[in-house]
Amino acid sequence: MRLWLVAAVGLCVAAVPRVAWGAAEEVVRGRAVWSQPRVRAGEERVLAVELVVAEGYHINLDRTRIEDELLIPTEVKVQGLPRGVEALAARYPRAGTVEVGMGGAVRRVPAYEGRVVIYVPVEVGREVVPGVVEAEVGVTYQPCDRTSCLLPQSLVLAAPPLVVVGEGVPGGGASE
Repeated sequence: MRLWLVAAVGLCVAAVPRVAWGAAEEVVRGRAVWSQPRVRAGEERVLAVELVVAEGYHINLDRTRIEDELLIPTEVKVQGLPRGVEALAARYPRAGTVEVGMGGAVRRVPAYEGRVVIYVPVEVGREVVPGVVEAEVGVTYQPCDRTSCLLPQSLVLAAPPLVVVGEGVPGGGASE
């Protein structure tokens, strides 16, 4: 009887999609880089958030394009900006597709693999005085391989300082 019960539980566990509950290895690395390191009040710069997903893994699409409500979307948010500096909606890249085999059925799902660059336009208001703008980028994502997903992860990236320059200071405008 016990042997039958152990075998039945084993079959049930094998049929359920696996979620790895242990400590995640470093599956996603990242960095943030400004399109230009200087800006004048009233202009816009773009913060490029580069993510590198380890081979054999993928991460899900952003919230606006994810089709399966069970998948945890990838989300990028710029945090800690001072008054007058505003991050606009992130621009996520076109996704590739990966073959996954969770729960016994193999299907193709859209996902990000390898190098992924997400662009976040940032507006610097006309009232912002010259100085240094510092910010962090929060990234949430769920790494998965072909058969299972790890718990959702968070990554915090320090953006390099963005220098707001005054009138007549070289290096501030896009035309220079």
